[in-house]
Order: sequence, then structure tokens, then C-alpha cells
Amino acid sequence: MFTFWNKYNVLYEHQYGFRSHHSTTFALIEITDYIYKSLNDGSYVAGIYLDIQKAFDSINHDILLNKLEHYGIRGSVLNWFQSYLNKRKQYTEINGIKSDSEYISCGVPQGSSLGPLLFLIYINDLPSACCNSIVRLFADDTNQFVKGRNASELIQLAERETANVLNWCTSNKLSLNIDKSNFSLFCPLVNDSLIDIKEMKTPFGVLSRASFVKYLGVYIEESLTWKKHIEFMCTKIKKFCGIFYKIRFKIPQKCLKTLYYSLIYPTILYGIEIYASTKIAYLDELIKLNNKILRILQFKDKNTTVQFIYIFSTLMIPELHSFQLLLFAHKFKQCRNLLPASFTNYFVLNTEIHDYNTRNKTTYM
Repeated sequence: MFTFWNKYNVLYEHQYGFRSHHSTTFALIEITDYIYKSLNDGSYVAGIYLDIQKAFDSINHDILLNKLEHYGIRGSVLNWFQSYLNKRKQYTEINGIKSDSEYISCGVPQGSSLGPLLFLIYINDLPSACCNSIVRLFADDTNQFVKGRNASELIQLAERETANVLNWCTSNKLSLNIDKSNFSLFCPLVNDSLIDIKEMKTPFGVLSRASFVKYLGVYIEESLTWKKHIEFMCTKIKKFCGIFYKIRFKIPQKCLKTLYYSLIYPTILYGIEIYASTKIAYLDELIKLNNKILRILQFKDKNTTVQFIYIFSTLMIPELHSFQLLLFAHKFKQCRNLLPASFTNYFVLNTEIHDYNTRNKTTYM
């Protein structure tokens, strides 16, 4: 099934969930780059973060089967899917007491291999309902990004696009959770009329503005300084300082290294391509905290220089940031098939921009 969808490019290119060679990291890189480029062009950007209520449990079977048929699944294979979905039962058990079994009239079986795939097919045509915005999807995590030439145009487009999403949800028997939905505004100027906008009126209710949102595990501020996410990481890592200080005398060095790579390193590594592009002053607390953790685990004095504590085969955060970007660039040049389709033309050669015989004509921009 996945081979078929990928061969004919059936799945939406900005759907990053449940697909090989796709990840939240790629989604974060792509959308933040889109925001930066829009701001550099002088455009205003609205990020609208929508929550589809109980998305996996609300899939209508008849609509799903019609969509499968539309995408080329017909005949006995379509009948097989119909048999797979129909007449499924479930019950609830509490303290050994079971309820009566009832038929499941909607939703895809969760915990199965087909469940995520069927959901991707069901939501695949949502972006086609939006004419003036780009929709980014990670499974049921639905986010719209609209840009306009000025503040008034941006708000009008944003309200119109959210109405389009509502119409799609209504047609597909899904509902939006207004309490878990919000929006952020990004403007090219620090002081602008957008600063006074606190809410956005939509057909399904009033959306509140958030100065920062947690998008795929990373806090994105309207100022794009990444200070909120760095603060979040520091708070998460600090609690391990005292724990590591006490247990380091009781377990071998090899286990201490494993603890670092299990509890600290993943927190620092996730989204580093995004947040570590900020000013070094904003990273300072995180860098010092990481240094402290490494000194504790290696029984080093606080006056030990940095070059003697990075012996765990890791790098300082700025160098780790550069390393991850180099890995991404290498993958683009040498293994582009391992990247999402949205990154096919992410970089361009200088020769594609001009015909001059310069020293850097074969480098990427």
C-alpha cells in the first residue's frame, strides 16, 4: 500500500506523520524556514494550530471507503477493506467486569499496521480545501500557515482559510476542538499593528492568540528567539543534576554514559537544527548546564576546562548544531531519496542562479 502511494505521489507532500524518511524534525525545519523566508520578503505570517477532536476515533467508514476507491483501491481489495472495517466490536473491562460488546460504527483500528495508513488517506485531501494557505500535517496534528502583504490582508486570509478547514471537517464528519486551537502572528517589524490583535473570529468560534506554542515538541515564540524552548530544556535537565551527583558513586562509568545518552542527550539533540540557530547568549545557560552534567558524571572538578569533559563522544551544543546541519546537507546531496519530497529543491546550485564562472559556482545556496 505504501509503495503504491509513494510511487504515484498520492500522499500530501507536507504530511510528515507515519511515513518513512519523514519526521517531526523535518517538519520543524521546513516550517521555520518558511516563516523566516516570508519575513525576509516583508510578508506577515499567521500560524493557526488546529486540534481535530478525537480524529482517529471519528473516521467515517463510508467516506473512507469512497476515498480508497477514488485513489484506485477497487474490486476485491476494496471489499477486503470493507470487511476489515465493518462489524468490529469492542467492550470495556473494569476490575474484571466486562461491559456488553457493541459494534464500532466509526474510527480506524488503533494499534494496527493499517490504522495509521487509513487515517493518512482520510485526511489527505484536507489541504486541497485551502486556497491561500499551506497546511502542514503530522498525522492528525493540523496546522495552517498563511502569509499576507500587510496585517489586514493577513487576518482576512486567515479567517477565510480557517472557514475552509471547518467546511472540510463538516463534510468529513470531523469536529475541531476550539479550546485546544490557537494562533500566532509573525511580523517583519517589531512594532506593528499586529501587536494589538488578541483574537481571531472563525466560523467555529473565537481563536485566542498565543505568544508561543508548543509545535511538535518545540516551543515556537512569535519573536523566534527560541528562549522559551531553551528555558524548557534547562528546567527538564536541571532535575538530573542532583540525581546524577548521588548515584555516580554507585554505578560504573559505562552506565553513567548510558544514562547521559538516554536522558540528557536526546533532549539537547531534538530540534537543535532549529533552536541552536539563536544568539549564543541565549544558549549560554543550556551550554553551562550540559557542561555541569558532564563534569558530575565524570567526577571532574568545576574548574576543569571544557576540552577535558567532552570525552563522551559528544560535542558542545554549537558544534553539535553545525554537525546536524552538515548531516542534513550531506543527505540532500548524496541521499536525497531519504528526504521528504518537500525538500527536493531545498538547496540550489549557484550555477542555477547565474552563469558566471566563479569559484563557488558548484556550491549550494
